[in-house]
This record gives sequence, structure tokens and C-alpha cells, in this order.
Amino acid sequence: MNWANRITLSRLALTVLFVIALDSSWQYARTTALVIFLIAGLTDFIDGEIARRYGLITNFGKLMELLSFLRFFQLRNCGMRAKHRLGGCEPGMKLAQSSCGLLWH
Repeated sequence: MNWANRITLSRLALTVLFVIALDSSWQYARTTALVIFLIAGLTDFIDGEIARRYGLITNFGKLMELLSFLRFFQLRNCGMRAKHRLGGCEPGMKLAQSSCGLLWH
């Protein structure tokens, strides 16, 4: 397993942490969720760059890249709807989501 694939798989772990942070009643939970979201977006960029630059593109990587990216956003949307948390850091998350989509895909 190459580094690009490891970074892609780390996004699945970030997804779990994101959902936990989003569901938490901790005072800084939304801020933490936003930071995790931004890190996940950054890993999306980094693993793609590593794979292309060093010729590490694999079928496993192509599949997991898509699945981890879709799972992250699917759980984000479900979590936000389930908790009715449409205020707070939501505009920042929407901006980050659109930025990730425009710049990296």
C-alpha cells in the first residue's frame, strides 16, 4: 500500500472523527468539525498530488478515493440534517466544500 492510498484511507478515519465532533455537545464541537472537514479536504488534494507526481495511481486508489470522498460528504449532509444544525459553522463548511470541489476535482 503506497502513501497516497494511506492518506486516502485516513480520510475514512477523519469521517468518523467528524461525525463524533458533529454529534458532540462540547462547546467547540462545531469548530472542531470544521477543522476536521478542512483537513479532510486537504488530504483529498495531497493524496491526488502524490499519486500523480510519483506515478502511484492504482485501481484500489481510484476506488477508495471516490468512496471516501463520497462517504465523507454523505455523512456530513446526513449529520447536519439529523441534528438540524444549519447555523454556526455551516456557511464555512459550505464554502470549504465548494472550494474543494472547484479546486481539486
